[in-house]
Amino acid sequence: MKARLERIYWQVMASEGIVPAREEGQTLVEYAIVIAVAVLVVLGAIKAFGQAMAALFTRLIQQVTGIG
Repeated sequence: MKARLERIYWQVMASEGIVPAREEGQTLVEYAIVIAVAVLVVLGAIKAFGQAMAALFTRLIQQVTGIG
């Protein structure tokens, strides 16, 4: 009985605009934020990988030029 009365109370309050209705799911802004963070992480990883590869090739070029 108590649960039923509580449910009726919340339905009445929500219909009167006193209690805002609960939103379901994520909004477009939340998805955009998640995608933006993922892009930043990927860009950071690519930059770190690129710097490591540049250092490797620089060392290889120095070794090859020392041979001749």
